Formats: sequence, C-alpha cells, structure tokens
Amino acid sequence: MIQLFSILVNIIFTIMRNLFLIIVFIQSLVCFSQVKKSANPRKKVSISSTANYLDLNLTMGIPMDEFASTTSSLPFGFSLNYLHQPTTRLPFLFGGGFTYL
Repeated sequence: MIQLFSILVNIIFTIMRNLFLIIVFIQSLVCFSQVKKSANPRKKVSISSTANYLDLNLTMGIPMDEFASTTSSLPFGFSLNYLHQPTTRLPFLFGGGFTYL
C-alpha cells in the first residue's frame, strides 16, 4: 500500500513538473513574440561606459555548532556592499562589502 502511494506521488510530481515546464516555455514564447512586435527603432542615447552600485541589506545569521549551544537568539545586522563595473559591455563587477552582525 505504501509503495503504491509512493509511486502515485512520484507520478503526480512528474506530471506537475512537466506541466510547469510547458507553461514556462509557452509564456516565454508569448513574451518574446510581444517584444518583437513592439520593438521600434529609437535614436541612440549615449550610455555611461561604467557603472557603480551601492547595496545595503538587513542580515540575519543562524547560530551553528558551538555557538548554537551557547545562545538562543538570532543575530541581526546589516550588510553594505560597493560594486564597480569597469565597462557596461562586460558583466564583471569588482568591489567589496562589509557585514556586521
């Protein structure tokens, strides 16, 4: 009985996964066809050759190993990152970050 239930659950998950992939594929086809239809030529605008990004996040840590046995609270903090993209034609960013918990 348990094996039959397990097989049935696997079949249902397989069908759901395949259905999800088909829906995503159809949506991407619809989106790309809409983009191609609405694309109109525009005059060129000068774009900056470099880009800078500043990122500020709230951070939560999860105590593990020895630290988990000595504390019962979750540490909260913040994270600050700076990234520099030398050229917008390449997807490489250089930078650094600071995190405090």
